[in-house]
Amino acid sequence: MLPFFILPIKKKINERSLFPIVSADILLASNQRKTIIKDIRQTVDISDEHFDTLYQSLINSFIEFVQLLPANNEAPLGSLMDRGLLRTSFALQQQKNEDEDHEPDPLLVYTLFSCALLFDVGFVTNDRTVIISEKDGTFIKEWLPNKGKMQQSDGDYYRVRYGGGMPSVLSRRVTPLFAQQLMPLAGFNWIAQDLDAFNAWTAILNNEKKLANDLNLYFDYANKKIADEPAEEFFSAINIKVLEPEETALGEDFLEWLKDGLDTETISINTYDSDIHVIENGLFLETPEIINKFCAQSQKNPMVDAVFTQLKKIGFINLDETNEKLATYTYNYATINELKLIPEQHKKHLIRNGIKVLMPCFIFFLLAKRFHLSLGKDLNFLKRTKEKLKKKLKILERLKLRHRRFKELVKEIEEAALLKMNLNKETLDVASKEFKKWLKKLQTPSYGE
Repeated sequence: MLPFFILPIKKKINERSLFPIVSADILLASNQRKTIIKDIRQTVDISDEHFDTLYQSLINSFIEFVQLLPANNEAPLGSLMDRGLLRTSFALQQQKNEDEDHEPDPLLVYTLFSCALLFDVGFVTNDRTVIISEKDGTFIKEWLPNKGKMQQSDGDYYRVRYGGGMPSVLSRRVTPLFAQQLMPLAGFNWIAQDLDAFNAWTAILNNEKKLANDLNLYFDYANKKIADEPAEEFFSAINIKVLEPEETALGEDFLEWLKDGLDTETISINTYDSDIHVIENGLFLETPEIINKFCAQSQKNPMVDAVFTQLKKIGFINLDETNEKLATYTYNYATINELKLIPEQHKKHLIRNGIKVLMPCFIFFLLAKRFHLSLGKDLNFLKRTKEKLKKKLKILERLKLRHRRFKELVKEIEEAALLKMNLNKETLDVASKEFKKWLKKLQTPSYGE
């Protein structure tokens, strides 16, 4: 295993890395973080007993919940923790500076403190999946933050993978829920029993800060200060060993090779000669064909069985140890013509052997690639998506215009038809009158006379 130390300013998510699940004491061990906690203690100015019960306990819960997770997939490791601490310190200091003439309401101080600290807590799994692992990289389970912080009883390490998790909209919506589960019971009840404080608390956490009255001003000041002076500039490296286990290196190599192939479109999906197919409940990979191709291109010259074993180890393949039966997939050619166009030597059997992949983050990655999105690596993917959306909106506008013109044309035809019907009726009325006049003028003698 290759240990290294985290440098928050430079280090970002590396899917190979295993991070130890550690206590708040270790994560807060640096002098800068100790200084921030000290500043918060001095700003709120309450007894040590009350500070430990309401403030320090929440800080510890928050730190152990977010661990070294970044604020987003492009931010440095540990930034979720550091930005929360700095935001809290700046907001409380601004509140105190503006209320120099009188002491701020202790309840509002605590409300602002908890909101500033927990504002981004819902983003722990935003567009990423956190996986609990053993020291050698063996997959244990996916971490579900709604069930609480990562526990060492489940596993000693965790890794972060791009994709999966919660979208930004849902991450914001669950923020008050995650915040409540981290709050000390006495602190949450203190805020909840006051409707104004509780309204401000929920409004800020839902990013509806305009409803939070004066607290909004302190909060915005803190966020602006963090934007002007990034949190990463305040903190030194965290003295924590991060591992890149050799026991799963081949499995990680395969994942990188597969993602790069999909990104560069050198590996196809869902065609007659593809080794990857999107199925109803996941993905289907043809084996050993896809692994053979990887082994042939790898400089390590790995054995197919070794790669297959490590893919199971990292959780990419989920097979029962006692019953390792591979799945089958029937490829349906789109048309008979498609089948005829394929050279005989390149035709593959309709029934293919392989494995089903149920790894949510990887499935999300593959499906995103089908829509030409990039997760975490390409900073321009939002721009490209926005441009495609604009094109689709233009097409929609053209369709709406055509529909409106069609309705107008139908209306004109209806009006013309009605006009023609009215003209025909008037003509018939005139003809009927003329016929009656003609009958009167016609004095044909009766045969009875």
